Amino acid sequence: MRKHLIHWLLALVLLLGAVPLSPAAGAAEAPDAWAAGEVALAVELGLVPDDLQSRYTDDITRAEFCRLAVICLGEAARVNGWTFDPAPASFDDTDDPDVLTAAGLGIVSGDGQGSFLPGKGITRQEAAVMLYNTLTVMGAPIAPKGAVFTDQAAIAAWASDAVSAVVGWGVMNGTGGGAFSPQGTYSRQQAYVTMYRLLSSVYMQMEAYSYTLQPGESLATGCYYATGEPAARWTSSDPG
Repeated sequence: MRKHLIHWLLALVLLLGAVPLSPAAGAAEAPDAWAAGEVALAVELGLVPDDLQSRYTDDITRAEFCRLAVICLGEAARVNGWTFDPAPASFDDTDDPDVLTAAGLGIVSGDGQGSFLPGKGITRQEAAVMLYNTLTVMGAPIAPKGAVFTDQAAIAAWASDAVSAVVGWGVMNGTGGGAFSPQGTYSRQQAYVTMYRLLSSVYMQMEAYSYTLQPGESLATGCYYATGEPAARWTSSDPG
């Protein structure tokens, strides 16, 4: 009887070992519903490398965010014919070329003691600063919009203007109830969504300027999406 019981227990252990114990582990392999549409667009535009298209609810690391920023800048450079010239950068804990490029462009910095901490996660206010710096590298005309959050006092002074600017630019949102939650963590899916918004908002806003035409002058302009293809185009001529 005891021998049969031992065999039964062993079979049960093997059976439990073959069955996933946490359904949530599989769910993380797809973005949450609120992020799915923009994540798909980011993937379609090539902003998310194949090896990062999983574990969407995991915290994004500092090195991974640098990789996304460099890819985003590369797409902007390709479309516009831009070139970026990063300054030399080095850290004692990483030689990741994307980290060094992002640091050389002023998007990120180290810990002040020679290290970068590539595997560390980032907070929402740190993400805002990195996104703001990426927009600045692109030459986007962004400016702070003023304090608008119920937890404004919790936002660090070094991040306050960046938070206000990227929210005003439409790249980031609050977390509900008028709060920004500056110390909240930042997930992969949040990073993909905001990087997509960053790139697409630049193309949708960079040409939104006012033009005054003189008699006999004409102008053709339009709005562009992140692929560089025109979404709309119009021509105005001879206003006199």
